[in-house]
Formats: sequence, C-alpha cells, structure tokens
Amino acid sequence: MGSDVKSDYFNFYPADFLSDENVVVMNNREIGCYIKLLCFHWREGSIPSDSNRLARLCGESSEEFSEIWINLAPCFKERKGRLYNKRLSAEASRLENHIEKRKAAGRAGAQARWQEDCDRNANAMRFNGNINLTKPNLEFNLNNDSTDSAGRHFSNLISLGILGNIEETAKSIEEIQKKKPKKKPFNPFQWIQSKVNKKSHPEAIESSLVALLNGWDRARDPWKYVERIFKSENQNLDERDAGIETAELKKEISKFWESAGDILLKSSEKKSEDESVRDRKAELAEQLKKIGNGGKL
Repeated sequence: MGSDVKSDYFNFYPADFLSDENVVVMNNREIGCYIKLLCFHWREGSIPSDSNRLARLCGESSEEFSEIWINLAPCFKERKGRLYNKRLSAEASRLENHIEKRKAAGRAGAQARWQEDCDRNANAMRFNGNINLTKPNLEFNLNNDSTDSAGRHFSNLISLGILGNIEETAKSIEEIQKKKPKKKPFNPFQWIQSKVNKKSHPEAIESSLVALLNGWDRARDPWKYVERIFKSENQNLDERDAGIETAELKKEISKFWESAGDILLKSSEKKSEDESVRDRKAELAEQLKKIGNGGKL
C-alpha cells in the first residue's frame, strides 16, 4: 500500500468495476491479469513498469502479455519507474486517512473530555464497575482474562476515543427516547454492559448505537434493531482485525526466518572453514610423518 498502514484486503465494488469502460473491453483472460496486478499493487503500493516483470507476475509469456497489456495499460499511470492505479491508490489513502483521523480525534476528544470533572463517578457506576469511565487513559477494565484475541480489542482500540463516543451516543439515545418513547423501553447502558461482559468489539458497539440513534424512528423494537446490526458489525470487524493480526504475524515470522537464515549461513561458513583447517592439518601431519620416516614429499 506504500505506507505504514497495512491490510490484507481492499474494498471491491462490483458495480463500479463492471461498469468501467476499461474493464468492459477486456476479455476474461485480461480481467484475470488485471485483478492479479491490482492485488500486487495493493500489497506493494505499486507495480513495476517493466513489461517482462509484469508478464511474470501474471504468469504469462512476454509475447502473449504484450497483447494483453494493450487493454490493461489505460488502467495504470507511470511515476518514477512504477505503475499506479488511481482508484486503488485512493482506497489506500482513504484507509490511511481514516485511521489517522480516528487516532487524532480520539486523542483530542479524550484530552478535552477527561479534563472535565462532571459526572465521572456516576458514569462509572452505570457500567457496574466493569468499564471505568473515570480513568483518563480510557482503559476497559475486564474482569476476565484479556490475553485472547477478543480481549485485545479493548487495549488496542480504546485509545482511539471509542469509549467516549459510546458514552455520548448512549446519552443521545436516552434523550431521543424521552421525546419519542418506544413500547419496549431501551436501556443503552444495560445493552453496552452486556456486550462489554462478552468482550465484544468496541467499534461494533459504537457503530451499532449510532445506527440505532439514526434509525430510531424506523426501529419498532430497539433491542432487536440494534442487535441485528451489532451481529453483522461485530463479525465484520473481528474478521478485519484477524486479517491485520495475521499480516503482522506473517511479517514477524518472515523476520525470524531471515535472522535464522543468517545464523545458519554463518554457522555453515564457519563449519566449512573448520573442515578446511582440519584437512590441511591432516595433510601437513602426513607430510611430516613421511619426512620423519625418510620418505619423500
């Protein structure tokens, strides 16, 4: 992706893809090569401009790829010896900007929010002590072990200011419920507490509450409405984070084997040197033995 922000997947929009006139004129073989190059582009941040290397990336011969490239070329622009796809580069920038904005907003919001002394203890009590809203570092206090993947969501994500957003959205839901009550009253803090107890994804909690707030008029039963949204959001975010964690793990494994390879190579070289020294010593010893016995070299 050409930045510090890495992801194993990118957003794919079938309607946009199939309606692109550059894609419409491609045959199935060309489309396959195009998608393959987009995947390499996403992983590396760009693709090489050399046609022979592009052919090898696509698994095609140079001669056949020269024909394929005629319809693929309009999809890429060259810059400093590398090729870039405008739409895919924009997706990478969008993802990077989204993450940076969330981090910045979280830091700014946390600093402003937690400098105020209003209702801290009351808010902490509303979460029955499982979430401590009085701490300025916005940590989720989990009663259970948080070393598993689900628990790590809290320590990794809450620094983005999600906790404050969840709290503010819950308060907004309480306000709109006073003006537009439902047949079955909805307690946002009770619902949040149930998700925290299960160590659900914080972003899923946040986005589900926002969706409920925006769709309050359409939600006949707020409990079922928010639960339906949450189930989908929680699964999608878990899969996204699992992909990111897998990519990071692969990177660490790769570094490990690179280091191990260097160690083994040095060990092998040293072993070869030791064997050469032993062979030379044995040769000299044999020659000295012959000299001592009156033999000839």
